Amino acid sequence: MMRKRLALALLLVALLSAAPDGIDLLLDGRPVYTCKSFVQRGGVTYLPLSESARALGLKYSYDYQARVIAFKIPGAATVIDANGAAVAGQLVPLAHPPLFATGDAFLPEEAYTLVLAKAMKHEIRLVPHQQPPPPTPLTSPPPPAETSVLRNPVDIVVIDPGHGGDDTGAKGPDGTPEKTVTLAIALRLRDALQKQGLTVFLTRNRDVALKLADRPALSESVHADLFLSIHANGYKLMSAEGFETFFASLTPTDQAASDLAQWENQEPGAPAVIDPVATDLELILGDMAQAEALADSQRLAEIIQERMAAVMASENRGVKQAPFKVLMASRAPAVLVEVGFITSPREARAITQAQTQQKIVNALAAAVLRYRDQTNARLGFVPREVK
Repeated sequence: MMRKRLALALLLVALLSAAPDGIDLLLDGRPVYTCKSFVQRGGVTYLPLSESARALGLKYSYDYQARVIAFKIPGAATVIDANGAAVAGQLVPLAHPPLFATGDAFLPEEAYTLVLAKAMKHEIRLVPHQQPPPPTPLTSPPPPAETSVLRNPVDIVVIDPGHGGDDTGAKGPDGTPEKTVTLAIALRLRDALQKQGLTVFLTRNRDVALKLADRPALSESVHADLFLSIHANGYKLMSAEGFETFFASLTPTDQAASDLAQWENQEPGAPAVIDPVATDLELILGDMAQAEALADSQRLAEIIQERMAAVMASENRGVKQAPFKVLMASRAPAVLVEVGFITSPREARAITQAQTQQKIVNALAAAVLRYRDQTNARLGFVPREVK
């Protein structure tokens, strides 16, 4: 076992030393964007559509269901799909199709150097990011702290606003749907975490329907370090109130947790099915890396619950476990936060207000940063203080 772990560690060191820490997008030889959230598969580099298009000043539309990306370039309308590309009606073959995810797509290098370069009539290149050499110190620097090769920094976060489209989720007494509350909080949280230097992806940034499997699939495609699903609870008794945080487990904490997981695991229009999830989780728990991710999920859930308790006036329902599909399909640490009961008249009024939503966002952002700092400290890095 020790030999296997050592071999894996040495392999990880080799991969980290070979992979660049970023990809520079060059327009006519001038860097316009350094991408930290690139993906490399089979020797091909992919950049996120949303970030790279913004850097190039391009407007576009993206249809995930049809797997089509359309760029609005005057005189050279450009379309890229799974079969290739077209610029002003002229076909441009692509050896590697884009990677399609619900919240964003990832374009291969040739989509920039061949397709968009042709449409924009400019040279576009992708090159490994080069860090400038550090200045020569006046005195000899102290020896570097001993650190673990298994460092897992929290750089990429996927936020999952629950429900969407025809799947409204629970509804408040005045008819406000859960999907609206979760999206509003997710958008605010994205902005807050981006200001802290984190790369953030949303599984949806508008009111669209998503399959349950699509949500953690995005997390996998962008190699997320954390997956955070946001929901607002519902119950037949309007007196039920409080906030709670879940992480994945084969055995639900209680009947209420079991019922909630069964409700959330339903695809719109399909009957609730919870038994197949158990098989998935048993497979996951057999994987050492995934078992560690589940332990980290519990730690993150506890930090979130603590931070939420400091800002919310409702009942602290604690950290719980349940077999949520969106959590168990993620190989990264993953939690599901129920910010309150939208079926409670009093709590619905609170969580639909911008002021309370900002309190929730502040708590969640502080929890993510605290989790990151604890993780880095455990691996020998100095954590940033969260105020």
